Amino acid sequence: MDGRSIIAWLTFHALDFTAIMVIAGCAIAINRRLKDRGAIAYQSFLLDFTPHLLLIAISVSGLMLTASSLWFEGYMY
Repeated sequence: MDGRSIIAWLTFHALDFTAIMVIAGCAIAINRRLKDRGAIAYQSFLLDFTPHLLLIAISVSGLMLTASSLWFEGYMY
């Protein structure tokens, strides 16, 4: 398989696409939790928001690894 083919590019960036979808999904979930009056009465920060914030942090760190690899040529990778 050629290293510069579309299949190779999609394989390399598959986790980037999923990270973007995870960030979007967490943003939607947090937005719903902040606007639903029934959920606001029973929610706590630790149980409702911490998992979403951790997922966002993990996804952003994965995107930063890709940025380091592509744009900074792996500097401090």
